[in-house]
Amino acid sequence: MSIATTRLGKINGLYGKPGIYKWKGIRYAKPPVGDLRFRAPVPVEPWEGIINAFKYGSQSPQAIGPILHTNEDCLFLNIWSKSIDGKRPVMFFIHGGAYIAGSGSQNFYDGSGMAYKQDVVVVTINYRLGALGYLHFDNLPEAQNRFDSNCGLRDQVAALKWVKENIDAFGGDPDNITIFGESAGGGSVSTLMAVPSAKGLFHKAISQSGIIDCVLKRNWATSTTRDFVENYLKTENVQDIVTMDTKKLVDASVDFYFDMCYKMPGILIFCPEVDGDVLPEHPIDAIRKGSSEGVPLIIGFNKDEANFFSLLGIRPGKNCLASTIPQVDAFFQTNNHLDKNKIMSCYQSEYKNGEYLRRFAADITFNIPILKFAEAHSLHGPTFLYRYDFVSTVQRVLGLKATHAMELPFVFSNFSGPMKALYLLSNPKSVQGLNQRMQGAWITFARSGNPGAKWPQYNTNSREAYVFNDQDTVVHDINGTLRALWEGSSYYV
Repeated sequence: MSIATTRLGKINGLYGKPGIYKWKGIRYAKPPVGDLRFRAPVPVEPWEGIINAFKYGSQSPQAIGPILHTNEDCLFLNIWSKSIDGKRPVMFFIHGGAYIAGSGSQNFYDGSGMAYKQDVVVVTINYRLGALGYLHFDNLPEAQNRFDSNCGLRDQVAALKWVKENIDAFGGDPDNITIFGESAGGGSVSTLMAVPSAKGLFHKAISQSGIIDCVLKRNWATSTTRDFVENYLKTENVQDIVTMDTKKLVDASVDFYFDMCYKMPGILIFCPEVDGDVLPEHPIDAIRKGSSEGVPLIIGFNKDEANFFSLLGIRPGKNCLASTIPQVDAFFQTNNHLDKNKIMSCYQSEYKNGEYLRRFAADITFNIPILKFAEAHSLHGPTFLYRYDFVSTVQRVLGLKATHAMELPFVFSNFSGPMKALYLLSNPKSVQGLNQRMQGAWITFARSGNPGAKWPQYNTNSREAYVFNDQDTVVHDINGTLRALWEGSSYYV
């Protein structure tokens, strides 16, 4: 039977291959439109009768990436489960997309394979993106209390609360919820670990290639928001934004995003803000003080994170990462307390030709903040560090190697669609084996808080990391030379 009886009402889903119940497009909060635009999410009210959850809900308005149906009415979640009976571990996934793109309904994140193979309940969500979710108009004096901060982050907390209160109706265990996410989703995971209102809503965490340091201080958020309002939206009255056309808002957001990424490599301008409310302090500071004490964590990155962005070329000359000399210069202008010559000399000695630029880009955006977060968390809870190294034949030919997001098919067991071509020339046994090991580690961790006996805990003494490849290995002090370089600078503080 596919009818789940929640505390709010009954929800009808679909049953399909490979033997999984699916509920798509479940509304977890009221539509954030009209008077609720730029406001904290409002819980849905109970209903009579049965709601059909047969198709995905709209995704947040966006102008780049695989755009499906978009609408500001976007606060939906999706659930996959073998049965509505029993208590299964819950895998709550937060999608990536630099906080400006993506949705929980993309083919990458279909939960059927994971739910069926591992007998868990999989949840994916949509949340507000770009200016609608991550620009902080509340900071401006003329806002007059009309705006709430961190709307996208608040959406994630609201979805978690809905799952905590209702997932037992879908065969899930509300006392065993693991949050996991990739890229901006991985950054969301690390941020949620520092959000007081999210405490107790999840029990374990997995951050994949998270943009950990993309959290704005309040004064910086205020100045960038004013820049956006005056120079991109071309208005001096922030109240105009309440009723502004969605397309105008989204188009201006994309222009602003790429301009700011180019000026300040390694920073995303649409991201959570330390607002003193939902996020009282920077996540790394909160983690160091023990805000996530007792929450086991898997955290890691891919060996060649920046290769994808270097080849992407969304806008000529304006990639999101510091992959060109002018962007490197811009990074050191923003961080003028760092010794540019010492740092770049080290990269040039470690890597040949232009490879050092990609490694530098990956380090300032992903790798170094991730290592910093792992160290901080290891003082208060079980921490497991990984690096993903597997490269298919096609990925090697294309120059992608083990780049950003390449681990996702192995976590979700999704090798169809655009990902299929990447593995056509690979040994099927290698692909299948890595899928079993990586997904198996994630689910073993979700069940027990430990990914397996072969994967040691990370600490600042041994600094051991698990490396996923054709043959998995354990490595001591991964990227040690460059880690030590950054650790000795104020950037690591």
